[in-house]
Amino acid sequence: MTNQGPFPPQPPAGGYGGYTPGPVPSEEPAAAPPYPAPGGGYPAPTNPYTAPNTWGATPDQQPAYGSQQYPDSAASSGPYYSAPQSPAPPAPAEWSAVAPPPGGQVPPGSVPLPPGFPTFGAPVGSPPAPPSNKSNNKPLIIGGVAVAVVAVLAIVGGVVLFSGGGGRDGGGGSAKAATTAYLKAISDGDAKTALKYVEPPASQLLLTDAVLKKQRQEAPISNATVLTSSEYGNTGTAKVSYRMGDRDVQGQLLLKKVDGTWQIDRGAIDIDLGRVDVPSLTAFGVDVSKQSTISVFPGPIDWGSGNPNYAVDTSTFEYPIKPGDFASAYSLDPKLSETGGAAVLGAVQAYLNNCATSKQTDAAKDKPGCGQQVFAYDAVDGTVAWTAPPVTLESLKPRFDVTEEGKIRIFTNVTWSATFRKRDNSTSTTQDPDLLVGNIDLSADPVVFTPDQP
Repeated sequence: MTNQGPFPPQPPAGGYGGYTPGPVPSEEPAAAPPYPAPGGGYPAPTNPYTAPNTWGATPDQQPAYGSQQYPDSAASSGPYYSAPQSPAPPAPAEWSAVAPPPGGQVPPGSVPLPPGFPTFGAPVGSPPAPPSNKSNNKPLIIGGVAVAVVAVLAIVGGVVLFSGGGGRDGGGGSAKAATTAYLKAISDGDAKTALKYVEPPASQLLLTDAVLKKQRQEAPISNATVLTSSEYGNTGTAKVSYRMGDRDVQGQLLLKKVDGTWQIDRGAIDIDLGRVDVPSLTAFGVDVSKQSTISVFPGPIDWGSGNPNYAVDTSTFEYPIKPGDFASAYSLDPKLSETGGAAVLGAVQAYLNNCATSKQTDAAKDKPGCGQQVFAYDAVDGTVAWTAPPVTLESLKPRFDVTEEGKIRIFTNVTWSATFRKRDNSTSTTQDPDLLVGNIDLSADPVVFTPDQP
């Protein structure tokens, strides 16, 4: 084994376990010792990691503290020094002091504890100390109080939930309570109450009890239920389900908390009217032709026109069925009412009947504005009997002039029939396809068809 350091360690005098090793052989040539002469000066250092392992420990272990002895100078005659024998230092009192065992006997090598000195743990072999009831009273009392507080809070929470919360009118204290109150209000036709639980709408013109009751008459709400709800600070959601008329509705509503009351986002739906071509537009009989935006509660909308000749084509319009739905009035198209359709058909029929009274092969000769003609070269003027073509409102395909209210454009094909006498006095029949193009002014009295000039 290679020595660690300049001085080889010396075994203790008398050896370990009765065995006395011989002198440590020198591994280096003799030289003047760097320490004072043997018998005086500094004690010889020892290296327990290179000392002989003679007491049963592994090479990596040291002897127990207090049991190692320094070598005797007479038992060692190494070439470097002789270490004087020193007494084993006593064990530190703070390490070996233990409470005396039952009987008062202090083990050898231990220091007895002075009176009143605290002990750390019970002696080995003694029974454990019984638990103190005094130390456990406080946790039991605190735990009982906590359980009581939780029970009270649970009762109060249940009362608030089922009573509708603490917001305005008792229904806006939670997202669920506000949603429930809102659904009940629009189901009952109570617009005033419903407005308490919606964000401020763009217009309240149609948010009235009268309008809401009309909506419910056309599409009643039933089986309204708040399935789930959640709150995140001042925002929340509520999943609802109900039946509106013949339609099943289910969706998630968004809510915001404002001044302590939960409000439903777009609980009143705004509809833009900026690009509607219906003359004198109305909703539920209320004139909205001058409005840029209207607001309504979910449900059908009764569109109309203040002009008796017009109605509204809603075939492509989807009315809102729940808060937050998108609804566009741009899909509204004008159409002729029964009154307007009868006026248009009558005006065109009157024009054709007038043209049919012509006797000329070119009807425009005696009926200005009429366009039918007989092109037979041997037809005799003044002998033609014209038959007006049959027309319907559908065949006329009236178009609306969006630039001027009341103007209708007609652009369609008709077919005339004519019977005439030929130069050889024979009779012949022919047909003349004609393009009927012109305008009708429904605001005029009487309503007439004016053909375009050729």
